[in-house]
Amino acid sequence: MKYLDDNCDEKYCSVCKIQDKEVFHLRGLPPDLNMDSSYYMKKEFYNGKHVFQGFMKNRMQWNSTLEQWTIVDTNNNKILAMSEATIPIGLNQWKVIDKSGPATKQSLIALKYTRVGRSPSAFH
Repeated sequence: MKYLDDNCDEKYCSVCKIQDKEVFHLRGLPPDLNMDSSYYMKKEFYNGKHVFQGFMKNRMQWNSTLEQWTIVDTNNNKILAMSEATIPIGLNQWKVIDKSGPATKQSLIALKYTRVGRSPSAFH
């Protein structure tokens, strides 16, 4: 199934061509960062844009207040990273927020969000 039923202002939007059950991988995450690296696009929208669900505990979604893509912890809805990208697919700059220590640290890293294949057995 292709996602061609949504109104989109982009002349060519690669998100509209994503097939069901395609897995995407965030490349470039620091190994000590406790964040999902694999995601799939859900058949739901949040703030008018597609939602990408992590396999463990994170969700990538559009934040209309910040006007940025965010990666949030699904347990507490806290923002772990954000990007000003138009769509989160491809090479984009992400501001990663690390709250694991006594002080909050923010670092800007380039993360490449790429399709790595299909995994029908991984999710429904």
